[in-house]
Amino acid sequence: MCATWRPKGLDPDFVAARLEKLRRPSSPGTSSFSVDLFFYDLLSCLEDIVLFKDILPELEKRRIVQSAVFAAAGAGKITRATLLREISKREYAFLTAPPKKYVLVSGLSTPYFPGLTKTRLGNHTFTFGRYLPTRFHREHERAREAVADRIPGRMPDPTSLREHYASVRVSTSGRSENEAAERALDQLDLLRGIWTFELNYPKWSAP
Repeated sequence: MCATWRPKGLDPDFVAARLEKLRRPSSPGTSSFSVDLFFYDLLSCLEDIVLFKDILPELEKRRIVQSAVFAAAGAGKITRATLLREISKREYAFLTAPPKKYVLVSGLSTPYFPGLTKTRLGNHTFTFGRYLPTRFHREHERAREAVADRIPGRMPDPTSLREHYASVRVSTSGRSENEAAERALDQLDLLRGIWTFELNYPKWSAP
């Protein structure tokens, strides 16, 4: 087994029992839940009391825990043992998965200018442009549609974004989309930090 229960924290038996009360058996081998805020609170509690073998991206831990809960429910009664077994299986699958290449597409809150040239930090390559290449348009629109109902108010107009935001593509790798995205965003933050330091360093003066 990979994952274990934290020695201190909420009792796993309590979380398992509460999840079991919310379980609604459906077709053989599957289950659903009475999903409400309490259900998601239990998932958060489960994330907190599981000690993973290695450092995992937060989104990956959330995915593993949620998937494991439904798998344990489909197998029968939810217990601390079945939860830990399903979590460990998914953690092992993630840790042993070969890394794949990904490209993160995002924007910078500045208009594009010629000085934004291709840059490399470690194993990450940053490519800037005024517009996204055509091959990324479909995925970009699909991503906008996926989050539209989670953002209050009107989504920014794509044309306005293209005029005021430079596009950036970060070539990265990871064992999952979540890990690749976290790595790429961390490196993009580092690059922005370096730019900020370089721009502000001449303005510093000795006390």
